[in-house]
Amino acid sequence: MKILVIEDERGLREAIKSSLEKEAYTVETADDFNAASEKLFLYEYDCILLDIMLPNGSGFGILQELKKANKTENVIIISAKDSLEDKELGISDAQTVAEVMQTTTHLIQLNRSLLFLSKIENKQFFENQLLSLNQVVHQVVAELEDYRLFKQIDLILDEAETLYVNMDPNLAHILVSNLFKNAIFHNLEQGKVSLKIERKTLTVSNTSLSGKLDEQKIFTRFYRTSGNSKSSGLGLAIVQAICHLYHFPISYTYSKEHTFTITFS
Repeated sequence: MKILVIEDERGLREAIKSSLEKEAYTVETADDFNAASEKLFLYEYDCILLDIMLPNGSGFGILQELKKANKTENVIIISAKDSLEDKELGISDAQTVAEVMQTTTHLIQLNRSLLFLSKIENKQFFENQLLSLNQVVHQVVAELEDYRLFKQIDLILDEAETLYVNMDPNLAHILVSNLFKNAIFHNLEQGKVSLKIERKTLTVSNTSLSGKLDEQKIFTRFYRTSGNSKSSGLGLAIVQAICHLYHFPISYTYSKEHTFTITFS
């Protein structure tokens, strides 16, 4: 997969490039409008990460060129929210941005997610403490209650035992939250999510319209199931990065439901 990163901030550009290259993606970069236009004219890319605010021009110009070539479905905006709100958009620009932003959720959070992955890989989170994962699960369930009810998803919570784990509280919360959100987001209407807590394991299962996922790709960055363009493809990559940090095995199985199990060894 060949990716073009169009971003003028050097630190962010290099961080994204490095993070993607670790996943064996081919990555090229452009730091201004002219360089981006030249690369897009000369080469084909599977995915484009685009900053709207660029030197020597605007990312909106890039979007217009991509729209004419019917390539906007492969664009992910990495600009901050303010840079979109502060810009006075013409009707054409606004329509183009709206079309692009419909292809994935939380697009403006992508750069933060990639930097967060980089921090995990560089072991910048190690304020470990003994905590109850049961309490973390209850907190996450409460936070996502409105989202779950909106999707009409039934929840089955089975707390066989209290699970204690020694890890950073923020990472524990993100680990559980990403798994739970993934189970809700990729569910069917009036579907089901099951959470089971045992002495050493957390298991998350969910119904879904899709069949078995590709076990070789499921935890890679930007992996999406067919026809599911609204996913950023980073949630499970972050889950795996946290598990690797703490050497927690994580497994995926499918038998009418998608099931993820983490063993807190």
